[in-house]
Amino acid sequence: DLTRPDALAVACGNRRLTWREFHARTNRMAYALRAAGWRGGDRAAVIAGNGIEYAECLTSIFKAGLTFVPIPTMITPETLALLLVDCGAAVTLVASAYRDFVSAAAARVRGHHGSQVIVLDGSGPDSYERWLEGGQDREPEFAHSPQAECSIIYSSGTTSTPKGIIHSYAVRNRMAAGMRTIGLNAQSVTLLATPPYSNGSIAPFFGTLWGGGAT
Repeated sequence: DLTRPDALAVACGNRRLTWREFHARTNRMAYALRAAGWRGGDRAAVIAGNGIEYAECLTSIFKAGLTFVPIPTMITPETLALLLVDCGAAVTLVASAYRDFVSAAAARVRGHHGSQVIVLDGSGPDSYERWLEGGQDREPEFAHSPQAECSIIYSSGTTSTPKGIIHSYAVRNRMAAGMRTIGLNAQSVTLLATPPYSNGSIAPFFGTLWGGGAT
């Protein structure tokens, strides 16, 4: 909500970001992703728990016009490899707690797609903060069709291999608009306690975000 730059946008534990800060960081990451050569149709996988970085990732990927692919964390490395190969992830953004989990599948994934890994809470050359340094603090203007691919959400896979469900940008917009019909607005505060890779978290997150509230 750029009309209230000092209002709370996202919070997790003792960390807080205002809308000014949240926009600046997500703008930078969106430009960094595009500067790396990724464009509409490229998939960006995210493997992490609930937190500010996850919120930034989803928003940055959306702003860059890429496809965000939230990956369940309660799967085996074998299933992870299958999902990353299935979605063709060009880049994987991962929390350090799951880095070994990704590494267990990395050889197979790299062999098929050469997926770049960005560590959300790391400090090295492949860290999220280092990538932010390569971005620009201005509103992205990357055009994409409403029917372009926005997200791939994988099913639980309780009876077989998880299936990817594709949502367009138009569908995501309608989902967010639908959430606002229940009263989400600039005064709303939404607690996301469910896993961030499910629509049960993503739909209210974007509904609150686009309504100008806080999560």
